[in-house]
Amino acid sequence: MKTKFILLILTLSILAGCNQDDDGNNGNNLNNPQLANATSQICPEISGPNAVHWDVLHGIPVTQFSQIPVIQDLGGFFAHSAFPGLGFSFPTGYSAAEIDPGQSNLVGANVIRSDNRAIWRMITGVTLNGNIPASDIIDNEINALFDFLGVVGTNATLICSENEDGPNGIGQLSFSSRLIQFGEFTTQATVRVQFVPELNSSFVSTFLVSAPTTEFDATTLSTFLPIYFQLLVVDEDARDSDLDGTPDNQDNFPFDPTRQ
Repeated sequence: MKTKFILLILTLSILAGCNQDDDGNNGNNLNNPQLANATSQICPEISGPNAVHWDVLHGIPVTQFSQIPVIQDLGGFFAHSAFPGLGFSFPTGYSAAEIDPGQSNLVGANVIRSDNRAIWRMITGVTLNGNIPASDIIDNEINALFDFLGVVGTNATLICSENEDGPNGIGQLSFSSRLIQFGEFTTQATVRVQFVPELNSSFVSTFLVSAPTTEFDATTLSTFLPIYFQLLVVDEDARDSDLDGTPDNQDNFPFDPTRQ
């Protein structure tokens, strides 16, 4: 698993390099055949944008992007009150809110479409007592999603999963991920837990996206990946300073949202 997280750095470098090529898509990648025909490098059962998203979440280098994904139809901007680093723009038709605002040991955000059928959810950090396996936390995340969607009595089909546990320098590292389909929906979820024995504490980060299966790939391109990459990409050329959907290195007026 350490290799996967190291490879994430390489992934970002490759994507930043791809972003230099202007194919006229302005970061939406909708007409990119490499994305449409992609197959996951670690789960061959997945294809298309879903496959690339799965690999990105696992720190696997990907080369299918002609440009780093950006929000095309700006709906608003979110910044966490206690941790401004968790900040991003999101599309029209969505709302963004802190998870349990005021809870000092949890930093996270939910981005939910107005019909409550598409969700982007991230917890960048929460501290729990004891050694909590990542598999238990991912169960809780998925069960909470079922409750939110009102899914009752539907069996989930597991498409892909990754589970790893092992010691590292300061304790035990646990990782779990799942791609599932249930009813009308497809969901990807990942959980990473760092347990520190000296503190008897688990430091947890989670990530979850869900949308109707028939529109999962389109939602991945328009919403899930553009939000995620705002939190990862630090290359100055990949920034969209005026939030008009065009990266600065392709925008003749990078600080004027009315012109490109």
